[in-house]
Amino acid sequence: MPKLKENARALKLDGAAFDRCLDSGEQANLSLIKDSLAEAQSLGLPGTPGFFVNGRFLNGNPSYDTLRQMVEEELGAIPAGVKQYAGPPANQ
Repeated sequence: MPKLKENARALKLDGAAFDRCLDSGEQANLSLIKDSLAEAQSLGLPGTPGFFVNGRFLNGNPSYDTLRQMVEEELGAIPAGVKQYAGPPANQ
């Protein structure tokens, strides 16, 4: 939580009000936040945003072209004969 408080001050937020809100847990489920943070750290994730495409991690805010290329590379790696998702039925 110290990093969140540091970031709040860097963003010129009211530090005392931010600390009270964060420490009280009034606006969020603090245990859920801590659990999510612990899970991210255990996976070695440095921050957000981040994307997993078929197990490959892409950190940061990639361009559409970068993300599309990554998806297309993974689709191209599907072995022949494996049925691919063709989208929802046309009637829906």
